[in-house]
Amino acid sequence: MAMPTNYPSYLSIAKGLQPPASPPLVAEIPAPAHITRQKFAYQSYFDSSLLEGALLTQAFTAPIVASTLTNEDVPGYAVGLHPSSEAPIAIQFKLSAQSSAGAPVILKPGQFITPAGIPPADRKLAGGFVGFTYGLPFGWLGGGMVQLVVCRTPEAAVDWPGNPEVIFHRVRIPILQPSAVTGDARNNWPSRFPWTSAPFVQRGAGLIAVEPTRVLVALRGLSALASPADCRLIFQGTNEFSRDSTDAVVLTGSVYEDITFPSFAHFGSSGNLVDQSPVLVLNSAIARLGADDGGLAAVDISGAALLNGAYIDVVRYGRL
Repeated sequence: MAMPTNYPSYLSIAKGLQPPASPPLVAEIPAPAHITRQKFAYQSYFDSSLLEGALLTQAFTAPIVASTLTNEDVPGYAVGLHPSSEAPIAIQFKLSAQSSAGAPVILKPGQFITPAGIPPADRKLAGGFVGFTYGLPFGWLGGGMVQLVVCRTPEAAVDWPGNPEVIFHRVRIPILQPSAVTGDARNNWPSRFPWTSAPFVQRGAGLIAVEPTRVLVALRGLSALASPADCRLIFQGTNEFSRDSTDAVVLTGSVYEDITFPSFAHFGSSGNLVDQSPVLVLNSAIARLGADDGGLAAVDISGAALLNGAYIDVVRYGRL
């Protein structure tokens, strides 16, 4: 009978022995978890001229946003993104000083990853990593604080329940008068990132889909409002209502939601606090709909041009 080509290992196993072990990448000694944290700038902001184009520039060739790129030369076996974090991250591991472990992986708050697996406790096989780089994923339009926990021994374990809301988009939208409602809405209402209609080089096919949950809407551009004013929010080309059987966007058949801004007047005589605006918390249609190839138009339907020249600043929240 022919001898197996892996004769030494075959013989050792036949004798009830373990095969020869290769040295581990990281020292298997008691080590506390390592904490690293960053605060990233929101990648979308409010601007009366740029409107939906008010996005920070991201390099199309970089899967991790360069302005947020962080390097950690900390060895370990697993990395978790703490559930209190306010954004997902893209993370790329270094298996040795010379090589990386493939493309970056996206983690949402509350997730852990063991990129090379955890070796069995009774076998000292190679495993773990010697460091990693991380930052916001390409195309993400949110930001905020993130905290990473690095488990430096294979026996470490963490249980993190929860699925927090995060800010994923901010945009300024002009309030139109009825006579100006012509043509199509501006592309300004994404729910998948990267955004297929992004005006800058971070445009691309979506990798992260958000479950929208709620929206904050602040009225801007008015010093006072004599009486309550109705505003119509018209959604065009939504992912939910305006995709045909081939997944092409249909721009006809818009849907809308009406909201009402309360009357208000400024109080005070000087200083930054004098500039006051009402804010609404919305958990209805505006909070749930997405339009990656369409958008939202706001229209003054007060009947007396009460919202003429005003804008709405929108902050969108969701879960990953």
